[in-house]
Amino acid sequence: MRLPLALVLLLVATVLAVVWGLGVLPGGDVVAPSRPATAPASRPSSGPRATPLPSQSGDEAPVVTTARPTRDLFRYASASTAPAPMRVSAAPASVPSATPPPVTPPVRLLGFVHRAGRLAAVLQVEGDLVVAEAGQPVGRFTLLALDEDTGARLRATTGEELHLRRAD
Repeated sequence: MRLPLALVLLLVATVLAVVWGLGVLPGGDVVAPSRPATAPASRPSSGPRATPLPSQSGDEAPVVTTARPTRDLFRYASASTAPAPMRVSAAPASVPSATPPPVTPPVRLLGFVHRAGRLAAVLQVEGDLVVAEAGQPVGRFTLLALDEDTGARLRATTGEELHLRRAD
């Protein structure tokens, strides 16, 4: 049994009209019928939600609509819409303490040693450990004299003399 082409087209158009009128599309999505849905404009939607439609009978089910994203997720924001850099205020300057930090001398006498029967001084000169005898240069100083009881006497290249006692 062959139906004429006009009858087949009429049948297809009728089925599409019925499906379109019910709001059911192929793919399982349910859309609102020809009546527009009223959604609150103050709150952006974040996904599918049920929106009640005004109806004449109270027994219709809510219609699920899919919200569209408000921006293109695959594009970066333009430079003109970038947030302005935040201003960061500097931390308040620290108030200097009443007593200045102790000034460490460039040379410290740490102790004495005997090498080959002669007395030598163990000195810390600008962070380095040095063992020197009288008359030897030590950094920018010259060791003038040594005595285990009185300490060591040094002369700087500027001519200034230092008298160091053993650090206990």
